Amino acid sequence: MKFSAKAIINAASEASGVKVENIELFQDDGFYYWGGKAGASMRGSCIYVNRLSDFDSLERWVDDFTSKCEEAIRNTDHSTMQEYIDSIDWEI
Repeated sequence: MKFSAKAIINAASEASGVKVENIELFQDDGFYYWGGKAGASMRGSCIYVNRLSDFDSLERWVDDFTSKCEEAIRNTDHSTMQEYIDSIDWEI
């Protein structure tokens, strides 16, 4: 099945509560990465797929994003990834 980056980002945002403007999805060196403020807040943002269609469902993309969000906030005082993103001084 084919997915657009926009559809994946919208689904990830809806499932996680992270604002759409804080999520990017880009390809570099043949692999996809979560970018934006969300990706910058993750310990590892690489998704080891070469094509958006390599994941067979939108839910798999969402699961990857939400699991990386959960890992990012695991040892913090924040209950959501958006709360964590909002706590960072991005002006540095």
